[in-house]
Amino acid sequence: MSPTVAIGDRGPRRVLVITGDRVGPAMAGPAIRAWEIARVLAGDGHAVVLASPWLDAELPSGGEGVRCVVGWGDALRPLVAASDVVVAMTGVLYEHDWLAEVRHTRGPQSPDPLWLVADAYDPVLFEVLAGDGDRPLAERQARASDASIRMCDPLRWVDLVLCATESQRLLLLGVLAAWGRIGPTAWDDDQRLGSAVSVVPFGLPSTPPATGPHRHPLRQPEGPFGGDDTILLWGGGLWDWLDPVTLVEAVARLENPTLKVFFMAGTHPTPSVPVMAMVAATRDAAAALGLDERGTGQIRFADDWIPYAERGTYLTDATIGVALAPDHAESVFAHRTRVLDYLWASLPVLYSAPAGVRDDLASLIGDHDLGAVVNPGDADGCASAIGRLIEPGWYAGAQSRIAAVAQSLTWPIVARPLRDFCTEPRTLLSEPPASSLRSGASGSQRSSVRRLASGLRRRLGGGPSDAGAGVGR
Repeated sequence: MSPTVAIGDRGPRRVLVITGDRVGPAMAGPAIRAWEIARVLAGDGHAVVLASPWLDAELPSGGEGVRCVVGWGDALRPLVAASDVVVAMTGVLYEHDWLAEVRHTRGPQSPDPLWLVADAYDPVLFEVLAGDGDRPLAERQARASDASIRMCDPLRWVDLVLCATESQRLLLLGVLAAWGRIGPTAWDDDQRLGSAVSVVPFGLPSTPPATGPHRHPLRQPEGPFGGDDTILLWGGGLWDWLDPVTLVEAVARLENPTLKVFFMAGTHPTPSVPVMAMVAATRDAAAALGLDERGTGQIRFADDWIPYAERGTYLTDATIGVALAPDHAESVFAHRTRVLDYLWASLPVLYSAPAGVRDDLASLIGDHDLGAVVNPGDADGCASAIGRLIEPGWYAGAQSRIAAVAQSLTWPIVARPLRDFCTEPRTLLSEPPASSLRSGASGSQRSSVRRLASGLRRRLGGGPSDAGAGVGR
């Protein structure tokens, strides 16, 4: 943990972090982010509670000072009443829109103010648009409307908005401007409006993964691959808006039997998340090219979600980390969080990014020579890049460069804007009209949304009652 942020004369804040994801040994992106944020704030001396509708008896290590509870819906009201700051993804806030009234009652001038932080690091509308192509048009429209309302509506009544990239920040500033929340107070404080929407990307643990004697899940005798094989690791899920098939095609083009691929894409830990069509598409591509376990065995898939505490053993067994996606708007606004795991383990990264747009991770990889950035959907380009990345002289130097860059990406460092806010909460956003505090979506829209949200609940912070096909990066 980096040096703590002084908590000031008022003393520690009571911080409630809420996630709609399962918290336990196996966690997806939203739960990981909530867990790590809670740990950082507890390390600063705040009294932190982490609430989730799904809480396992066994929790990840390193959670000293974080009290974990099962909580959702009205069960959160007593926790909110005992809190100074609430941090949650926009979908969680939407599910608990009564928080707007509590914040209004406990305003900045009250003796016990409540401050709300919207974590908008995952603009899921674009995932829905990218992944719903095979659904009927009416259903696609309903799901897109659902995602848009959940992503945007809570920004009417929060005090701070978090995001993960500069592209996301610009998108969210547009939403806030549309709600009438960007005014002279925010402008006078910072004419780049950095205090209205703060960039808090995914971070890294402060300590690199262990490299001494440990189990080797990918290499023999425990794993499926040889000790000298080159292993390309796909560290996240096989979501419908990603492009693992291009990786499969690139490996086939190289015709190198020592080149292997492992997809860490087992069954999602949150019960409401179904298996996506991309899983079958990737498996079918590997089988058709003779690369799966019935062929050369070069491509393997995890059956179960890899526990958070065990991911380091997979990362240190691998040679290169991979994150590929098509050329669409989802890629423009995405933050591929598993790339941070690759950097944590000093793995060079094979990454795709649309041309002509800003991509923070692509810039990081390119500026520091940490891997290769290829055009989306370019299997030949991927094959060529893999050849360059495994060249021994370049590889050794890259690992040193990655280790140096990783030191600036730890959770305590990247979460500094939120740490500062919790120390001295304030809002620079203009207050919305009182009539719109809870009226962003009409009553009929809200009823429709709640009926149709089965595909989005958990991804946007949904709960157990009617959670559906959401995912976690």
